Amino acid sequence: MLGCGRVGYAAALNLVKWGYNVTVADVDARRINYCRASLKNVEAVRLDVKDLEAVRRLVKGFRLVCCTLPGSLSFNVLRLCLSLGLKVVDTSFTPEDQLKLNDEAERTDSLLIPDCGFAPGLTNLLAGRIAASFNQVEELAIYVGGLPLKPLPPLNYALTWSTEDLIEEYVREARIMVNGETRKVDPLSSIGSIHMEGVGSLEFFYSDGLRTLLKTLRNVKNMYEATLRYPGHLNAMLLLKRLGLLSDTPIEVDGLQIRPKRFLAKLLEANLPRDVEDVVVMKVEAVGIKDGLHVKERFIMIERFDAATGLTAMARVTGGFCAVIAKLVAEGTIKGRGVIPPELIGMDEQLYSRVMEGMVKAGIHVKKL
Repeated sequence: MLGCGRVGYAAALNLVKWGYNVTVADVDARRINYCRASLKNVEAVRLDVKDLEAVRRLVKGFRLVCCTLPGSLSFNVLRLCLSLGLKVVDTSFTPEDQLKLNDEAERTDSLLIPDCGFAPGLTNLLAGRIAASFNQVEELAIYVGGLPLKPLPPLNYALTWSTEDLIEEYVREARIMVNGETRKVDPLSSIGSIHMEGVGSLEFFYSDGLRTLLKTLRNVKNMYEATLRYPGHLNAMLLLKRLGLLSDTPIEVDGLQIRPKRFLAKLLEANLPRDVEDVVVMKVEAVGIKDGLHVKERFIMIERFDAATGLTAMARVTGGFCAVIAKLVAEGTIKGRGVIPPELIGMDEQLYSRVMEGMVKAGIHVKKL
């Protein structure tokens, strides 16, 4: 398990519960000490993944690697693991297109399952099941959000995952599909509203979570992912963006070169609430033709903070999905080589059923309506 923040810890916790021997690696000594103290039958080692030779020495003797690193750190690590012929399950939100690693993975007889978290990840699996069961999908809408149980100042938000990956959601152009063609849009250029039963009124913006779906789902005409937030949050982020605080271009301050986005990440880490009870909300909704009929299907999930384990809902869902896929790869249920995104697993009805059974065992419940 490369990276043992909240997501890596939750994934490791599930895998240990299911009888696997797990080694966790992280650069943060506090995380390593916490894993040693709280996870039985787990080896914990300190590792800086920027040192690729150190990564090579650690992973070359393993059967399976789970990568739960920030997206900015993971791509070179993934490429290294594939060069060693390993099987890899990855949750990171990389800016790079992981499908481009397919030739390398096939050449070395290795396997990469990318975007294997909550969204993208679980949502991809559901999108693949929809695409396989519909003749034609006219519209596929994915709504996802990780939120504190109630709005919290100063941004009506709390940190539940990587701060840098969070900021990327507001900066990176979102790719959506319109009439069968991929379009790029500014994520904060359009803010909508939606009511989610059990949570209340929320606002949403386009986010770049479709990723591999844009290439793998061929019978979908219109498609988008939207991220959910409490009202007021997005206008605040829009203000920060207009002030230049989401920019990655260095500026000089008192003779020092400072990247505003990195500076903002540090400020958010210092000032946004953490370790609060949270809720993860998801709705995947499709309209289209199925067996000659015009139908509508939707999947709904609402998961909350687990007081018994102390795990956030985001960690439980993201780490849970990663662990389920890792288990199915380790036991040989999911086979193959190359890059296999989760939606291709969802298209196989038997594999889809096995994954959903595993999610229930991980304490995650998705309802089909």
